Amino acid sequence: MKFSNCTKVAFLAIGLFLVMTCPVLSQSNNSTSITIGKIIANPIVGSLVTVNGQVVEDLGFGHYLFSDETGRIQLDAPDFPKAWLPLNEDMTIVGEADRDEGILEIQVLWSSMAP
Repeated sequence: MKFSNCTKVAFLAIGLFLVMTCPVLSQSNNSTSITIGKIIANPIVGSLVTVNGQVVEDLGFGHYLFSDETGRIQLDAPDFPKAWLPLNEDMTIVGEADRDEGILEIQVLWSSMAP
């Protein structure tokens, strides 16, 4: 089934609205920020994580390198526009810890620039 560009934009807008308003991802959730070092030391695939840091490299194909003072981890964000993950800007990432072909990464569900 083929969708017109207008329909695709509408689906994207609805999806973004749902992600931005989902209680699991809201600022009021019980998730606290964790360091990348702790994720690497004790990776629990499937766990929801919130990390603060900076995107330091665009690896291509929707993958980015994210860094904080404790380490670096790959982000998987193929559906996010590059403008939402700018390089070298303080930001918060909410996502799911995952392993893809043996590489520990965070599947990005939400991103926010630091105030």
